[in-house]
Amino acid sequence: MLPIEVRPQSQSKVSQRDPSEAADSENILPSLLKYFTDAQITNTGGAVYNTILADMLTNIDKHSEIFVLDLLMIIDELLAELGENQYATAIAIK
Repeated sequence: MLPIEVRPQSQSKVSQRDPSEAADSENILPSLLKYFTDAQITNTGGAVYNTILADMLTNIDKHSEIFVLDLLMIIDELLAELGENQYATAIAIK
């Protein structure tokens, strides 16, 4: 059910497939903080969702395999705490 190996995609491959997904991610939060110095940023994970769950979520039987989904979401939360985030929310006032 789960892929054996997950390989990160290069920015050029992502850009070729879908240019809107190849944002300059490294600079988004620093740029936000440059203009909104008091912004409250909450990292919301996404590493597990994007690499594992996005393509297989509809194939999980919620009755017999819900424990797999629960475990993967716990792993995603732990990775987020370690700084592995693909999503964040921000609240700021200018």
